[in-house]
Amino acid sequence: MRAERAIAWYQDVRRGVAIRPNADGTVPRADDVGTVQCESNHWDAEPIWPGWVTGTPRVLPFIAPWHGTPRMHHLMATAFDWAFPPDEAAQLDDFLYEQMGFRRAEWNQLAGSVHLIVPNPYVREVDETLTCDSDREGIRLEVVRRWGVPAPRLRVEIVEDRPTGTGQRATALIDDEPVTLSLASTIHETSATICIAADDSVLEIRERAHFLRDDVVVEFDAVTSTRVVQVSDAHGVVDSYEVLVSHPESTKAQPPPPSAVFLLEAMLAERRIKATARTLEQQWVQNDPAAATHYVRSRIERAREQVLLADPWLGPVEVHRYALAISLGAVPIRILTSPFAFASAHDAPALQNKLVQVRASDPTLGAIEVRVMGREVLHDRFLRVDDRLYMLGNSLNGLGQRGGLMMRVPDPTPVFRELDVIWSRAEPLADYASRRAFSSGVP
Repeated sequence: MRAERAIAWYQDVRRGVAIRPNADGTVPRADDVGTVQCESNHWDAEPIWPGWVTGTPRVLPFIAPWHGTPRMHHLMATAFDWAFPPDEAAQLDDFLYEQMGFRRAEWNQLAGSVHLIVPNPYVREVDETLTCDSDREGIRLEVVRRWGVPAPRLRVEIVEDRPTGTGQRATALIDDEPVTLSLASTIHETSATICIAADDSVLEIRERAHFLRDDVVVEFDAVTSTRVVQVSDAHGVVDSYEVLVSHPESTKAQPPPPSAVFLLEAMLAERRIKATARTLEQQWVQNDPAAATHYVRSRIERAREQVLLADPWLGPVEVHRYALAISLGAVPIRILTSPFAFASAHDAPALQNKLVQVRASDPTLGAIEVRVMGREVLHDRFLRVDDRLYMLGNSLNGLGQRGGLMMRVPDPTPVFRELDVIWSRAEPLADYASRRAFSSGVP
């Protein structure tokens, strides 16, 4: 019934009646009390209803890999504007990023669009295995069907992918038993398409499967205008093919322009890289100390449990500039510095006295503890905020003056352990200041 309701809602949207779902995910009827109707829109439907298109998780950013090859129908808005109030826009952005893993601003072409996605109705999974029968290799395919769903007879097509282009093809009908398709040459990469035998409508598109072998040696001969590639194993040459070699400035055979699919995949790959960079809060700063300072302070403001600043050159000025950026009282702050930060014998005692004054002037502040590690113990600069860890690039005493990269460490746990060990071995500032003052005769 939920699936029928979803399709009914989708058909209503096509007619210009878009009902906003409830907060719990249920969809009310148009005549229900309290129903909120969204703005109507004009759509370009793909394909012509009630047809479907078969897509892969790469096609839309919010399809998870486990969807396999879903059946999809799209309503693309002919005109749409993201005219949300700032608070609603922020909530929408957070929801889309947390639940579906993409940022709204990166996909303006999807603004106002609606997508109906259903799983493959007959096929749940496809297993591919390389087989060898005497001197012929083949691909054994086993189709795992959906339990309890009567399925039509299926047809599978295997396509061999070779460095020189598309190779051999083999087709077979699939019932309930696995089927093996044989090819005349050594198999390295294949892709498979599963269709309904009666009308050839596509059910599943399997991306390239790679079949690797041990002890394979590739030899190149580029003396002539072709490169001869021979793939050998312990039994001798198992495959051989020629690849055209062309100088970049040659007027001979030029590579064809990239296909739309290639460009789409390249675009999505670039977006995935940029999304990872944003997730890790990556930021390059050069000749902009204000931006670098804001980056560090804005992270410290988020602290709810603890803050640790580890910087061999972190001195009195930096302690006051960053340690007091905490926004929630009672959060303990640890400062890990080194003798490099104290140019004179007066610096360490002065910092100790200043910290005592700060704590006395603002009792709401959490504990601020400073320890001094050895000179050669730590090279990189780190900021820990609760369970997150950041690499800060340059030292905090010159942050942003020279080019530097700041970003969140994706796996902070082992670094946390090492920093805790360094902290446990470091000398409390009061002891270090007293010892330094005594050795230099500071009154």
